[in-house]
Amino acid sequence: MIPGNRNRVKRGEKHHWWPKSLSKFWKDENGKVHRIEPNGKVILSNPKEFAHISNGHNFLYDNPSSWEGTIEHYFDTPDRNMANVIQDLKEFREWNQFEKKYIYAVQEEDGDNLDRLRECILSLIVRSPMYRNSLNNLVLGFRGELEKSESKLLTTSNLGTAYRELIKNSKGRGRLVILFSDYAEFIYGDGIYSNISSTVHHLTDLRVVIPFTPNIAVIWASPMSYASKPHTMALAIDALTVLMINNATQVYSKDYLFYRREKPEIIEAFALQEHRVFAERKNALFEFVNDLIEDLSGREYMFKWT
Repeated sequence: MIPGNRNRVKRGEKHHWWPKSLSKFWKDENGKVHRIEPNGKVILSNPKEFAHISNGHNFLYDNPSSWEGTIEHYFDTPDRNMANVIQDLKEFREWNQFEKKYIYAVQEEDGDNLDRLRECILSLIVRSPMYRNSLNNLVLGFRGELEKSESKLLTTSNLGTAYRELIKNSKGRGRLVILFSDYAEFIYGDGIYSNISSTVHHLTDLRVVIPFTPNIAVIWASPMSYASKPHTMALAIDALTVLMINNATQVYSKDYLFYRREKPEIIEAFALQEHRVFAERKNALFEFVNDLIEDLSGREYMFKWT
């Protein structure tokens, strides 16, 4: 059992896997977020009413015990930093008023701002229903069929351990590309395009693509080999690239898709209502990520972000 915080256990508490500090950036002009279900039904609500699990980060027993605890406090730091991280992401973009082109912006050195971003990314991945489902399947694979309460307890315990190890292994790891879109909006789901495993906590050959706002997404990748600098690049993308990323979000999601104004067209993979993954490495998004990471080196950059 991982060490938890007994003093903060609140039975019945709603623990958000899409935290309020992030989901608030997805509100439309009426303050609502849209959720679309696999059958196409659309539900509007305040951001805080979506994407939570009762006792999702608590490990509880049928009868109250001194062994009970919570890992909810593990996510205090990324949730507190989420708004500042998004502001950092926005500052990566520069606009050339004369040529009407986006200027590539880079950060040559790693720094605390990038580790904050990595921590936020990991917090979203580990809390996601897709990752939790993978951990639950792992528990059932070792223990066989369990009562729901015991399965949930073991899953939460493993989730906390995985998160701590991933954070430790993430410092200064990999490259980041900040994607900006003015022509189409990203969607968010209960699954994230990521090859982070629930069984292995190292980040070798990492691939993650995750939306932060309807207009900003982040690629985090750590291929087997790559040049050491620069660590980060900003890039404007077109509507077709946004669609490619949104379709990947649908593939990896099962029950929940969120959007601000632009309602996505449901694809077959999401309609099947399963957490699915791309079967081959050589899919379009994999190649897009690889090409970008390779393109980070050997380019003449016009703007350096500090």
